[in-house]
Amino acid sequence: MTPDPFQPAKLGPITLRNRVIKAATFEAATPDALVTDDLIRYHRLPA
Repeated sequence: MTPDPFQPAKLGPITLRNRVIKAATFEAATPDALVTDDLIRYHRLPA
């Protein structure tokens, strides 16, 4: 049986709220590859 992707899961010592994971990747969304408030919001929305 496949685990429910929306149930908590352990990853080493960390408990994840669910099994849906988004890797931090390079989006080339900001000038000079700097972290901006908009980029932080982009990554927080699905979290």
